[in-house]
Amino acid sequence: MADGSAVPAVANAVVPDRSVLSVLIPADREALHTRLSAFASAGLLTDQADAFLDLARWVLLAPEGNGPGGTTRQARGERFRTFVELLENDPRARKGFVASFGRMLAQSSAANLFGEAGLPARRSFVSEAADRLAGKVVPSPRNDGDLAELLRRLIPSEREFRRLQRIPADLFHRCVGILSAEDHEGWRVLERDFADGYRLLALWVQSQGLGSRVRSRSGVPVVSHSPFLRLGASTGRLLEAWQRRRGLVPALASWRNDVAACRMVAADVHRHLENQGVNVEIVFALEIIERSLTRMELMAEIIARPHGPARSAAMQQLLARLVYFTFHDRRLRHLVNWNLSLLNRKIVERSGKTGEHYIAHTPKEYVRVWAASAGGGALTVFTAAIKLAIVGSGLALFQEGFAAGLNYAVSFLLLQAFDLMLATKQPAMTAATLANIIRDHRGVTWRGRL
Repeated sequence: MADGSAVPAVANAVVPDRSVLSVLIPADREALHTRLSAFASAGLLTDQADAFLDLARWVLLAPEGNGPGGTTRQARGERFRTFVELLENDPRARKGFVASFGRMLAQSSAANLFGEAGLPARRSFVSEAADRLAGKVVPSPRNDGDLAELLRRLIPSEREFRRLQRIPADLFHRCVGILSAEDHEGWRVLERDFADGYRLLALWVQSQGLGSRVRSRSGVPVVSHSPFLRLGASTGRLLEAWQRRRGLVPALASWRNDVAACRMVAADVHRHLENQGVNVEIVFALEIIERSLTRMELMAEIIARPHGPARSAAMQQLLARLVYFTFHDRRLRHLVNWNLSLLNRKIVERSGKTGEHYIAHTPKEYVRVWAASAGGGALTVFTAAIKLAIVGSGLALFQEGFAAGLNYAVSFLLLQAFDLMLATKQPAMTAATLANIIRDHRGVTWRGRL
């Protein structure tokens, strides 16, 4: 539906029961009453979006401080809790809010939010940077029908993003229960967009995984045998089983097997890079595959779980990831940092490759490293003692410098000849090993993987 499409206005604005609002101070009570009434009575999509953002910012993102309009973190939490309790206890307020929320969803699209937000366009760094810079100078036209744009307007800065992260899990689950208690067209539209976003993510993975650069470096160069090709078919079967509400378990198991196979191919490509050298374009493709698969796994958790706290937790994890990447999607600094990290990660890994023998992986290797380090330390003690003797001998400056340099040269030749180790050679390998650990073992951020 078009951005400014009209919908039937609410004849009588549904307002909350003021007895429930008595727990708030008079100023906050009147503010919540006004915002709920404005959102419930909004007719046009533009008006609904503005009223919803005003209500959400007041409930979740109240300004900090002790000045006019400022609140403490505890006060913001109480606002949200009171808002949830109000909707739970006041049928009129709940009906008005849920009905207006459903109308807004029915006129909006979330496909871009689920399937594209946070995934950089396949363009050059200069083009993407110029586009983001132009967006700061010349604001883009409003698109109230795109939920990704609505979320971006809700989180305009880092401060608001951090505040939104503090939503308690129990309150989030209660909000989900309130919004899903009534069936309306908005939920059907959101479910359709959820499936479309899932398909878009699968296409992202396929386009990168079946590209010639990745395919030629994988162990599966034949397209018909690639797990990336099978992922598209298993994704379609999974979504069909979810929408028909039958055959979900085998479809989900098949999809997860294909995801595991795709990750194995990506790991093979990464090992190929470690042996052959840096290729930023391939690292970019692997990063897109990882981001897309991780988001699809979070969405699959929602598909697999029945209604309840576990499903609400999965929804909150997905929301955390969407908020994070939607917030950074148009930031120039994030683009620069991300592109530099792609290059830096490979440079760090390659810089310590020649010193790989300084890292022990087995008990036998640990004993060898310990003995070699002890020998290197002992030799260094003798080298330092000889240096002190040379400095204190009273030789001429040229003779002293020559003797000191010869002392160190002989010491390092002995280190090399007897396969001894010196601690000053190890930091590069330490950094490379830590980089590998961070890459291969995905961490857990705020209630989910970001």
